[in-house]
Amino acid sequence: MRAVKNLLVPVFISLAALVISVGGAATPASAAGVTYNYIVMPTWQGNCPGGGSVTYVAASSFSASTSATAADGGDDIVYLRVGLNENVTVAGNVRCTHFGITYNGPAVSVTIRPTRLQQSWYIGPNGVSHN
Repeated sequence: MRAVKNLLVPVFISLAALVISVGGAATPASAAGVTYNYIVMPTWQGNCPGGGSVTYVAASSFSASTSATAADGGDDIVYLRVGLNENVTVAGNVRCTHFGITYNGPAVSVTIRPTRLQQSWYIGPNGVSHN
């Protein structure tokens, strides 16, 4: 009986250590991951310096956990895959239309730190802000 007890104690200790290590390996909700955010490049952020309005947006994101590209015409917004709770570089540019003439707005590169799904980031040569 003592031999069985001596054998079972290390097994139970190993099993308990395994359970604790697996439980301890759980990722907290605030850890980095991936989400989707709105990247908005409005005229009030300086995206159409020659006047007019934004008619096309292209943006890319780069972070430790992901990189992605999105583009859309007809407005000033794209839905972009970004890293969650980490610094993300967003590079983008727009196409503007002013009195029937289309031109490219300035290229923009900013760093954002998304903290939730569907956060909106307003970027342009004048800076970055978010909701």
